[in-house]
Amino acid sequence: MEFTELEAEILVNAWLLAREGRGQVVEPWAPPEAVRLSEAGWLERKMLDNGDAFWFWTAEAETALDMNALTQSASGRQN
Repeated sequence: MEFTELEAEILVNAWLLAREGRGQVVEPWAPPEAVRLSEAGWLERKMLDNGDAFWFWTAEAETALDMNALTQSASGRQN
């Protein structure tokens, strides 16, 4: 999946906040990007009682990064 600059920024922020168990509120003009990332499995939206949406890094996103790291570390190896 190719990411726009804004999507990449949202993902990096979500990844960093996930280390503390936190989510993020994106700027009012950014929700279409956050929705696209959610539909692709990178983010999960949770709504608060006041109507604010928080976006959280998903376990699937973490797995995708782990798989990528494994693939990158194995490239060039021959069995």
